[in-house]
This record gives sequence, C-alpha cells and structure tokens, in this order.
Amino acid sequence: MKMAGGTGKSASLTVSGDGFRASGLAIQDDYHLTQPENPPVVALSVRADWAVLTKVRLLGRRPASM
Repeated sequence: MKMAGGTGKSASLTVSGDGFRASGLAIQDDYHLTQPENPPVVALSVRADWAVLTKVRLLGRRPASM
C-alpha cells in the first residue's frame, strides 16, 4: 500500500501482514516529549486484514481535536 505521507507514515511501529499477533507489549509514541510544538504521531499502524492484540498498551498524546 502506498501512502502520500503525513500521519500514516509517522508510526513508531508499522506492521504489514495478515495474522499479526502481539501480547504483553507496550508501544509508545514519545516524539511529543522532545518536539512538543509538532503534531502527535501514531504509536502503532497495522496494515492487515486481521490482527490480534492481547494485553497491549498504546501510549502517546491525543490531539486536542479528538
């Protein structure tokens, strides 16, 4: 899948492929800690028909508009 850029390409972790499984994992977007003036980025981007996340923590900053 080709993406033009922006938020979709800013993920801390990108997974491509069906059947992705993650368990007992923390994924953190900490870009905002060093670059507070920039918009938030994505902690996890999954490009798959299906994925299983068990006890996974996604940590980051939400934009004010959400």
